[in-house]
This record gives sequence, structure tokens and C-alpha cells, in this order.
Amino acid sequence: RSPPNGISMDVSGDDRGQSVQIGFVLIFGILIITLSIFQGAIVPNQNRTVEFNHYQEVRNDMTVLYTEIVSLGSSPRSGQVVTPVTLGTRYPARLVFINPPPAIGTLQSSGQEDITITTNTPGNSISATDICGGETSTGLVYSPEYQESTLPQIRYDNGLLYAETPDNENVMLENRVVVNESAQRVNIYRTSGRLEAKSEVGVLPIELTGTDTYGEANNVDLDPDSEI
Repeated sequence: RSPPNGISMDVSGDDRGQSVQIGFVLIFGILIITLSIFQGAIVPNQNRTVEFNHYQEVRNDMTVLYTEIVSLGSSPRSGQVVTPVTLGTRYPARLVFINPPPAIGTLQSSGQEDITITTNTPGNSISATDICGGETSTGLVYSPEYQESTLPQIRYDNGLLYAETPDNENVMLENRVVVNESAQRVNIYRTSGRLEAKSEVGVLPIELTGTDTYGEANNVDLDPDSEI
């Protein structure tokens, strides 16, 4: 039946509002997926770069520390030298993404190790005390504690600076000749004292104290056929 006066009405729905809502949901979903990918992949990769750069920095710090120890051990001077070691690092601030806690590092003495000098001739024993004033030496070990990377410890022991992996594989970073056969000389860079474990993000100053016996040549008589 037609309405009065021949007027007809056509009621149809408007889908424009629904299309806008669907488009917004799609854009929001793409944005969430993009942010998730960035947080799960890009941010960790960027943090690994930060950790690697810091590891190179602390390796340089340990090399400087090693050089100062050897320098004090090679010269007859006493006195003190302060060498800083940057233990940890912070990740760059990000406006939207989440960072892990700062990466810390630990530096400590590695305990007393005996210094043993042997020859191939019975009866020609050499006392480490006669050469370097003591029978034991203390090492140092730096342990990084990164959030994204696993990098080896850096250790100093008696004139050697090396990286040690969890599998006990060593990579030599710096070393000095211990036995110089042509010069008939034994070089022992003995360190003493104790450094309690220091774990932090900042810079740790390491104080080295040389003694009057450092750098002095002590003569030890051996049989001409003896080899150390």
C-alpha cells in the first residue's frame, strides 16, 4: 500500500562509520605488530651493539691496567698509579620501547697462586722469593654480565692478559716474555693484595702501588747446562 499523496520512503543503512572503524582497527593492529617486532628483534640487536662496544672499552681499560702493572714491575720506582676500569654500561633511553636493567660487570682478585720455577738439573732449585720477593701472586678477573650477549672473562695473571671462555679456552690479549734464554733472564710480574668483588655500572679506580724491589735484577746462579 502506498503512502498518502504518493510519497514513497526508502530507508537504507550508512556503512561509512563502520568502514572507518575497520580501517582504524587494521592500522592499530599493524602498529602493534610493528612495535612488537621492534621490541623483540631490533632493540635486542641494538643492545648487543652497546654491549660489544662496552666490552671493547673495558678490554682497553684492562690493557692499560696490564701495562701499568708491567711498567711498575719493570722499573725500580715505588709510588702509586690509579687506573680506571669501566665495569658496566647503560642502554640508550627509548621513548616507547622497554630497556633491560643496566649491564654490570665485576672485577675482583682471583686468589693466590703459587709461583713455581723448575729446572732440568736436580739440585738447581730456584726460589721465587729470590727473584720477585714472594712465592705467590694474585691475579685479577673481570666478568661481564650483559643482558643480551655472552662474552668471555678478561683475566690478568703474572704478565699475561687473556680472555677466558666458559669452556676454558684462552685467547691471549697481551703477554710479556717470562723466560728470556738469550739474556738469561726470568721476568716475573708478581702482584699481591686482595680486591674484593666490585659489581657496578660505573667506573672503578684501581690503585697500584709499586715497591722498591720492583724492577730490580736479582742474580741466581745456575749450572751452565740448566734449563728453566
